[in-house]
Amino acid sequence: MQSTFVLAQLEALPLPEDNLRKAEAAVEKAVKLYHPDFMVFPEVFMSHYPAGTDRSVILGVGEALDGPFVKGMQKLAKENQIWMVFGMREKVEKMMRMTGIIIQQSC
Repeated sequence: MQSTFVLAQLEALPLPEDNLRKAEAAVEKAVKLYHPDFMVFPEVFMSHYPAGTDRSVILGVGEALDGPFVKGMQKLAKENQIWMVFGMREKVEKMMRMTGIIIQQSC
C-alpha cells in the first residue's frame, strides 16, 4: 500500500480564522496536484504570536478541542478524504496547552 504525504509549509498568523482559510487553500492545491492521503501542518498552526506577546492576548485565541478551528479542520479533512495533523493552542480553564491534533478523513 502506498500513501502520499504533503507537508504544508505555511506561516501561521495570529487569528485562527485566517489560518483556517490558509489551510483550505493549501488543501485545495494539494488535492489537485498530489492527491494526498495525509497532510501535515505546522506546530501551533491554529495561531502564532511572536515571543514576548502578552499572555492575555494569546489566551484570548485559545480554543477547546471542539471549537471552531478544529471543527473547520475536521470538515476540511472529511470533504477531501484526507488525514491531517496540526498544532493548536488548547484553552483549558485558565491554562493554555500546546496540543497536537490528528484527524482522520471520516471524522
